Amino acid sequence: MSVSRSRWWGLGTAGAVTAVALTGSLVVSGAGSSDETVFVPVAPCRLVDTRPDVPGQPALNVGPRDTPIPENSPVAFTAWATGDDDSPCEIPVSATAISTNVTIVAPSAGGYLTLYPADLASPPNASNLNFVANQPATPNSVTTPLSPAGAFKVFNRVGTVHVIVDINGYFQPSTSIGSQGPPGPAGAKGDAGAKGDPGDDGVSPAQVVWVAKSGGDFTSLSAALLSISDATSLKPYVIKVAPGTYTETSPIAVEDFVDVEGSGQDVTKLTCACASTDHQATLSAGNVTAQVREITVENTGGGAKGVAISTTDVTNGSFSLRDVTAVATGGTGDNSGVYNTRSTVRMNDVIVNSDGGTYSHGVVNLISTTTMNNVIATATGGSLVNTGMYSLLDSVVTVHNSSFTGSSFSLTNGNTTTVRVANSLLNGGINGTTFVCVGTHTGAFAALNATCT
Repeated sequence: MSVSRSRWWGLGTAGAVTAVALTGSLVVSGAGSSDETVFVPVAPCRLVDTRPDVPGQPALNVGPRDTPIPENSPVAFTAWATGDDDSPCEIPVSATAISTNVTIVAPSAGGYLTLYPADLASPPNASNLNFVANQPATPNSVTTPLSPAGAFKVFNRVGTVHVIVDINGYFQPSTSIGSQGPPGPAGAKGDAGAKGDPGDDGVSPAQVVWVAKSGGDFTSLSAALLSISDATSLKPYVIKVAPGTYTETSPIAVEDFVDVEGSGQDVTKLTCACASTDHQATLSAGNVTAQVREITVENTGGGAKGVAISTTDVTNGSFSLRDVTAVATGGTGDNSGVYNTRSTVRMNDVIVNSDGGTYSHGVVNLISTTTMNNVIATATGGSLVNTGMYSLLDSVVTVHNSSFTGSSFSLTNGNTTTVRVANSLLNGGINGTTFVCVGTHTGAFAALNATCT
């Protein structure tokens, strides 16, 4: 598909098109043609929803398929309106490409989705939407050319995944649109009109809640979480936290199907003096489906055991941390940046710092299965022990492209725990057994063997 600026741009619905002069030209090659085309926006229309209907609940399925897209087996769909269930949207046979919003639902494995003309023998080496296993419903804007018969295919690389395709416009040849006429003369400037009445308040996007110092829906994350009572897998929420430091007076628990998104690790900070006698965390997650991202979370002490972020009983990797900084300081006994208990958790692009107390641990895994990628964990300031990561009681930890630093140990294992480390830095010795290392080195860039020694 080739795209450039357009001199004419089609505005209207599928039944009526108004041509408005713009600058440049828009060319879309599809359906076997490279003619100049115009874009025609339409009222959003659901063309495909492969999810099956559930008795007693509102209908979901749209189109000819009610099963997920299989692995490595492209599925064809018709975009042109032919009067049957294959194409419920009024897309004319002159359409050469469609503009869509594609949503993936319930992926069984990590992979990607590609949309392409149905007449191609194989999918192109490109992706329109990437995802991981069990990722919440995720949309992306996709424009795809159509085959000469008005069809396109959906290719899923790995596992199975349900797909929703909503059309918001299409491209068609511009042969019926004339050339731009000369501009008319400027008219005389009119008198200023009377000041109008104040307008209504702007409408916020559905299921997006803003936390901000001013101008948001709430001024604290705890208040925003308390306001949400109807989040489900079909109605997920996002709480966006504007730049600034937000001080909470008590621990916060993440809610099911509610993501928390800051404005950047160095821009948005959530802090609390929430240390206690039982590893109480500033931000905690139970068995929820959610993600915390683009934020710094800090516990500044106030008790014996301080934790920045904790997880308990998370299953199937349904909770994850991405682009997060976790800092724990000020606990008089223990300080831990991230503390996982009986959980299956994913940590990607995470910075962890713990400092002070008697025992300082960057990451703690207790009876947990933890997957880490690009994690930097540092433990300092403990009067007895400083460990980059401490794993025990049958934990299984897999690490890629990460760094662990502790003045006592980089890694400590206990009680039949297995830690596998690839392409990472261990700055400090190891303590315990059942370590597996591949491509791992010390802070002095000395290579470590297969047992991390």
